[in-house]
Amino acid sequence: MTKDEELDLIQRVLAGGSGSYETLVLAHQKSVYNLCLRMLGNEQDALDASQEAFFRAWRSLASFRGDSRFSVWLYRLASNVCLDQLRRLSSAAELSMTDEDGGILD
Repeated sequence: MTKDEELDLIQRVLAGGSGSYETLVLAHQKSVYNLCLRMLGNEQDALDASQEAFFRAWRSLASFRGDSRFSVWLYRLASNVCLDQLRRLSSAAELSMTDEDGGILD
């Protein structure tokens, strides 16, 4: 899909064209999922992150300026979702390694 085709679909989505966003999702879902899978290493986490990335993209679509391709913007959103998820997992792991008094468990 060319940049102009992406921009046309985005304009249709913003104008209320319900099927246009589905076209964008179908065009990029495999690449976004593969990016998330590489970053997270778990299929279920990658599915969750992919879904969150597409939701964030839909919610923020009006702020897409079109300076780059939609796919570049979407992949950046997806990588940010994955980084957020990795931070949460890291924090949860650190919390589970401490006892009630905040000391590290042996």
